[in-house]
Amino acid sequence: MGRLLKDTAQIKELGAKIQQDNIPKMIMLNKLVEHEDNEYLFGGNDDDAIKNLAMGIEKEGFKGAILVWDLKNGQYKIFSGHRRKRAMESLKKDSIPCFVYPYPESETQRRRLLLGANIYTRGSIDAAVSHIYISRQIKYLRETLKMEGFSGNYKRRLAEEFGTSESKIQRYEALLNCSERILKAEDEGLIPMAQAASISVLPEDKQNSILDAVIKLSEGGTLSREEIQELINMVKNDDYKPENTEEFIEEFKKQIQTVNNASLINDVFYKAGMEEPAEAKLKKASENKGNKRTTGFELYCKEIDSMTFKIKSKPLKDDEQKKELIKKVNNLLKILKSK
Repeated sequence: MGRLLKDTAQIKELGAKIQQDNIPKMIMLNKLVEHEDNEYLFGGNDDDAIKNLAMGIEKEGFKGAILVWDLKNGQYKIFSGHRRKRAMESLKKDSIPCFVYPYPESETQRRRLLLGANIYTRGSIDAAVSHIYISRQIKYLRETLKMEGFSGNYKRRLAEEFGTSESKIQRYEALLNCSERILKAEDEGLIPMAQAASISVLPEDKQNSILDAVIKLSEGGTLSREEIQELINMVKNDDYKPENTEEFIEEFKKQIQTVNNASLINDVFYKAGMEEPAEAKLKKASENKGNKRTTGFELYCKEIDSMTFKIKSKPLKDDEQKKELIKKVNNLLKILKSK
């Protein structure tokens, strides 16, 4: 787990007590109260997860103990062990082993213990059932830092607390701005996390338009990260507004065909001694002119149309090589103009 969360005094004391306290207290399940933030932060309380956990307990017995706070009113609030409590309920058990601790007076203390104890028992922040829960944990700690009066670099501090990089913190936090459909697609592996984070800056309707195209295109096979990013860039960078999914896919296929042709065109540019490869030229030329969007095909055609003259005017060691290049350029031009 993260360095500062793990090194928090209460967490260190908690860890030591778990190791030393070998005789937990048996508490009736009906006396236990679940923490209101647990499921939001950690998930894993769905029927299948509880059923699998219950099967493990039934087979191997209950090991360890859950962690609770004494509310001093005959009830105890769980801050680590919600799933195990539910699993025991599903097995019709009456009680469960608990390590009992005083109820912290400070809300920030309670928040840190809830985060720290659960991450501590799981072993790592990455043990969350899906990325959205890590995002929520980061948000929860950001709010806690604010409550504690922290005024420094939040991103850096969060990265230190969770023992990860600032770029990862930024990516996880971006997921909080994704539509529910995008989050589900990311969780199911249809959209990689990096691309989900990239989509997050777009309005929900545009996020869902991209997802519709990804779903349709995926019927023919898994899309690569680069292909999904190209779909995103079409909307994000060019402010492309497709009329429908079919039109979006058709334009996307044209763009991908352009990219696929780029390697061949690059070879010509390089051998002809041009200053830049095709991708660089395409990127520079891809600015919108007026209200008309210039397609990659039009840009390539324009560039290649002028290459014959440039090659003819450039001295090459071998005249046959020059003729071959001119022939290759003309063939490429025919291919592109036929698309």
